Amino acid sequence: MAQLNEIRLDQIRLNPVDPGAGSLAVAARPDGEPAAAARRSRRLLAIALPVALWVLFSALAAFSTYLSMLAHHHSLVRLFVFQLICTAPWLAALPAIAVLERRLPLLAPGGRWLPLHLLASVLLGIAHLAWWIAMTIAVRPYDAMSIREFGDPFIGVLREQLPVEMLPYWGILASVLALRFHQRAQERAMRAEQLERELAQAKLAALASQLRPHFLFNALHTVSGLIRGDERESAIATVAAVSDLLRYSLDATSAPEVPLGEELAVLRRYLDIESLRYGERLQIALDVEPAALQAQVPRLLLQPLVENAVRHGVAAMRGEARIELRAAQHQGRLRIELRNSAPPDGGRAAGHGVGLANTRARLGHLYGAAGELATSCAGGWFELTLLLPWRPQATGAA
Repeated sequence: MAQLNEIRLDQIRLNPVDPGAGSLAVAARPDGEPAAAARRSRRLLAIALPVALWVLFSALAAFSTYLSMLAHHHSLVRLFVFQLICTAPWLAALPAIAVLERRLPLLAPGGRWLPLHLLASVLLGIAHLAWWIAMTIAVRPYDAMSIREFGDPFIGVLREQLPVEMLPYWGILASVLALRFHQRAQERAMRAEQLERELAQAKLAALASQLRPHFLFNALHTVSGLIRGDERESAIATVAAVSDLLRYSLDATSAPEVPLGEELAVLRRYLDIESLRYGERLQIALDVEPAALQAQVPRLLLQPLVENAVRHGVAAMRGEARIELRAAQHQGRLRIELRNSAPPDGGRAAGHGVGLANTRARLGHLYGAAGELATSCAGGWFELTLLLPWRPQATGAA
């Protein structure tokens, strides 16, 4: 193994939120902004789509009429304007139809509002026919062939075209219902996603909470040993370090990921405690790329793993024991290697301890198959390798 670069642990510091707090600032995430942007997009789409369909339908109708009557040399522009004017009432009626359907649901039990919608379609169809004849007289799109009076043509067209004139109402109604069903399906999907996210956070919090009693027991055991040994200053320093670690762990539910540099700061506080227990027996070597300090990792990732190394490696050996930690970017991922001196029996049950199982479960919840943890034991060393997605801390994050 290549020689590791020794790094002084006291160069890694906690950044308190306020003086004396000892906990780390977490950047707030404006979760409301994406939802507001989605609502704005839906409103814009609800306006732009009907207008686009109105213009497209008018253009197609005008062009179809123009092609079918080429011998009459009608003006294509006039036909297009005429179609826009004639179909504009249906565009204007769309919000009213949507409101009417909301207040009088078409799919209400027993179809009790169906007669009212039928009546509305008849009235709007008659109104549109009157508008169409009036605009034909005013615009005269067909030149000499255009209708020149209202009365008789209206009655004749009403008898022939009323069922057809009712169709736009039902088409709009069907579109409103389809859009409403789509929105409700999206809302259900968003609620399901939110519930799934909250469940995952609850599971992560439960997994993190499993680490606290175990660590607290060991820390208090260290403090009690120092007190019995009449090492007052060391006991006070240990209590302060335990306070920092507990404060950090209790805040772990607020942000599942933090920069690796923060995890190393927490690790420093933990190793301060263990150094008091083991003295010069405990040798630490770190080799961390500067860029890796900003890579996002799960909260409380390193401390439990190093605690396992101490408990099953250092504590189980009589002489000097060594813990080595590497962290670097590797093939687009964050690679963390942790290895420690191991007793002849291998220690840590070949990588199946509770702490390692807890870490595997947390990685699975956060990253799925993208988070990997592998262990091996050979040549007097227990080695652990973590592969995580490479996600640097956002610029300007606390």
